[in-house]
Order: sequence, then structure tokens, then C-alpha cells
Amino acid sequence: MSFTRAFLNHAPQQISDSIVQNIENMVENIVPPLLISEQLKRVQESNLNYILNLHEDLAEGSYLDHLADQLRIKLQIFEPRFSDFKINQTGEDAELNAVTFQIEGQYLEDGQVKYVTTTTTLSLSDRDAKTEKF
Repeated sequence: MSFTRAFLNHAPQQISDSIVQNIENMVENIVPPLLISEQLKRVQESNLNYILNLHEDLAEGSYLDHLADQLRIKLQIFEPRFSDFKINQTGEDAELNAVTFQIEGQYLEDGQVKYVTTTTTLSLSDRDAKTEKF
């Protein structure tokens, strides 16, 4: 993930495109767990914590469940425009060592509720993510 792409991209975008880009940025930014004190609420919600904390030693199924849980938590913190969303694992590719998630939810634009569905494929070997919007 590029800090510039995640935080300094000022090109005008549709809200749904911006949400999709944030999903991809978060999925690419997986690191071992950081210990941030509960007393440092602002740090927990700052870009210093714009990561998915994952334990590499989790069993494969647990790892993917934990990834979805971490993504859900981070979307709630860092993407408040995206609401009432759900994350489902839709596939695995053992040959490419990749996993695919479908993420769907809603957002407000011009006072109207709109919906977006994405498919995000994450390579578990190099942490590269590709996200498509439907």
C-alpha cells in the first residue's frame, strides 16, 4: 500500500470509487499485531493504525475469519461513509495462494442511499490486492 495513494490522492472520485479504493488499501496493509494502549483512543483511530492486524500463526480457516473480522473493524473506523455492510469469503485459489472476499454495503450520496458491491482478491504470498466494483 502506498501512503500517497491512501491519504494524499486528491483526484475527484465518486464516493463509491473512493470506498472501493479504501477497501483495497486496507486489505493490502496487513501487518503483525501492534500493541496500542487502550488509553490512546486517538492513535487507534489515526492513520498510524490504518492496518489489518493479523497473526501469521493462525490456522488457515481462522486466519481468513480473522482477516474478515479485522477488515470489518477497520472499515467501521476508517470508512464511516460505508454502512450496513457485510463481508463474505467467496473463494480460495490454492495454486495462486489467494483468497476472495465479497463486500457489500450502502452509503449516502446527495441524500440518497446507494449500494456498492466489491470483490477483493488478496494474494496471501505478496499481500497484493485487486478490488472490483459491481
